[in-house]
Amino acid sequence: MEEMKKIELQRKKEEEKLLQYSRRQEQIRKLEEFKKKEELKLIEEMNKLEEQRKREEIKKMEEEKEREKLKKIKEQQKKEEMKKQEEQRKKEQIKLMEEMRKFEEQRKKVELKWLEEEKRKEELKKLEEQKKREERKKMEEEEKKREEEKKREEEIKKMEEEIKKMEEEKKKKEEEKKKRKKKKKKRKKKKKKKRWNY
Repeated sequence: MEEMKKIELQRKKEEEKLLQYSRRQEQIRKLEEFKKKEELKLIEEMNKLEEQRKREEIKKMEEEKEREKLKKIKEQQKKEEMKKQEEQRKKEQIKLMEEMRKFEEQRKKVELKWLEEEKRKEELKKLEEQKKREERKKMEEEEKKREEEKKREEEIKKMEEEIKKMEEEKKKKEEEKKKRKKKKKKRKKKKKKKRWNY
């Protein structure tokens, strides 16, 4: 009777261990799924960042081309303007009074143009400053994203270590279980031998 109780108790313990093992297995599976999802998220974010970088590079190149184009147009306009001024000056030499009048008009035009040019330069300067601010902001955002990615990687590493620990624990439990089974078999053999001796 005492032996039966012991066997029953042992059986219950074994069942409890099996249940714990099953729970651990479920936990490991969930952790694995979570890890995969996080990895996919990370890859997706990296791809988005790469696409954004490429778009910005293309945009930058286009802006550079546009600036170069504007520069050439401006230089051409300047050359043409100088040529016109020179022609005007030669023509105005014929009549001094006419020259003075026209020269004054021309001076006013040039002055106005210069003022407009200065205004445009100021606007370009403001745009450049704004661009620098945006670039700085973008760099800060990228740094923040890198920090977040690093944090995520650390979390994944932590989870992997946890899984490894759980697997080692599981292996240890299985080995203990095997040892107990061996001991149990030995005891049974001893009992049988004892009975035969009687």
